[in-house]
Amino acid sequence: MRSMDKVLRPYIEKASAIKDPNERLIFMIREFTRMICLNPDLRILIHETMSIRDQYFDEIRKPWKQHYILLRDTIQEVKSSGKLSSIVEPSRAALFLLGMMTWITFWFDYRRQEEIDSIAEAAVYQGFYGLFGSKG
Repeated sequence: MRSMDKVLRPYIEKASAIKDPNERLIFMIREFTRMICLNPDLRILIHETMSIRDQYFDEIRKPWKQHYILLRDTIQEVKSSGKLSSIVEPSRAALFLLGMMTWITFWFDYRRQEEIDSIAEAAVYQGFYGLFGSKG
């Protein structure tokens, strides 16, 4: 619950406050990647807790779903502006991006904190290259 209150919820609040959908998308990819690299406990929250149906399930599921919906809606806003191909399906694009970022928990060496910024920038580049065919 500490991770939800101290890490995930503040991140969602900051992302939600960004009006420009392109800027919000960049922020979400960069900062979520940084969060994953700075908080090893997120590995458990991301990969394990959603399958445990205990008294905390709804409290844990709600912000994760809110995060997905914000990312999906942000991609839809960018698409509506004509900057994305009409074949981009926002819900699938959001899930692909989240999958790319959450997979980091399986290969990142948390002792190598000096690599976090370059990993976050690589995530932004890969996310934008995948969505736009270029880096924004």
